[in-house]
Amino acid sequence: MANRTTLPSTDIAFNLFDDASHSDVPKITGQWFSIKITPDLVADDSFNIGVVFIGNHDQKLRYKLIPSAKPFQCLYGFDGLDNFNFLLQSTRELLDSGVFGESVSPHISYSQPSHSSGITVDEILTSLYNTKVRLQCDGDSIKDEEFNSSYSSDQLRRNFFGKLKKEMPSVYERIYHQDPIKLIDPATNNEIKVSLPIWSEQLNLHNDSPVTFANVISAHYKSEVHRGYSLEKNGCTQVRNACEIKGKKAKAGIFIYRPSVSSIGFSSDIIEQVDNDIEQVLHSILLMKKNGYDIQVKVEADKNKLYEHMKDFI
Repeated sequence: MANRTTLPSTDIAFNLFDDASHSDVPKITGQWFSIKITPDLVADDSFNIGVVFIGNHDQKLRYKLIPSAKPFQCLYGFDGLDNFNFLLQSTRELLDSGVFGESVSPHISYSQPSHSSGITVDEILTSLYNTKVRLQCDGDSIKDEEFNSSYSSDQLRRNFFGKLKKEMPSVYERIYHQDPIKLIDPATNNEIKVSLPIWSEQLNLHNDSPVTFANVISAHYKSEVHRGYSLEKNGCTQVRNACEIKGKKAKAGIFIYRPSVSSIGFSSDIIEQVDNDIEQVLHSILLMKKNGYDIQVKVEADKNKLYEHMKDFI
């Protein structure tokens, strides 16, 4: 039997197969980084929450992140759990979009790169994760959504348009607008800005401009103030203003994410209030529909279903 070599306790020790009998098996090599969270920047205590691996063979980013913010509930109680969920979800969405090196917050950082190799990427990630990530708590298998008491419109848009950019890059470039759209109100000749992430307009020979636009907003807030602002100010008002200026030939849409009855922190009474708030702000939109405006309205508690509705619309 071939002699096994005991590797020193360094990052290179994460080679998964060091037996000479495997020397003829092609290995995947690359750089890995740990993902750290620092809850208190003054105290400077950090926890590893995941690992990133970038293979030399394809330069693709793969990662493994703790499945939920439950460990921080065990450490700190419910205080600050919303913030931990937000940081975790935002980091996941940033990595899903293929972006590395940027941080969603000063509380999130990455280690210096180290070398690793193995037979498969999954084996490398699993070995690194099991070695470097020590946060554990009973119930870690529970899904992130069950611990979120808020999921902002910004988070929802980063999620949706990050996926759209990967799945349909040409469509993403054509319809996505991060900055407000400048419109001229024909009644007053004043400039009006509308914040709509979906906007596509093409001039034709008659100097007419058939336009498609839509808003993607979240009602997944426990706070009535935040929920109301998201639904009305950031949501329906933007669609109404664009419809009034562009007219009934425009194709408009509004896609709303609501909490599910299984969301932790959302009692049946809060869910009922959320639904009442949605119904109230949609009243004026539905009246415009009855008056001949082409407006598609979708409300879902499942982000995947809402994303598919959005894709079908564009």
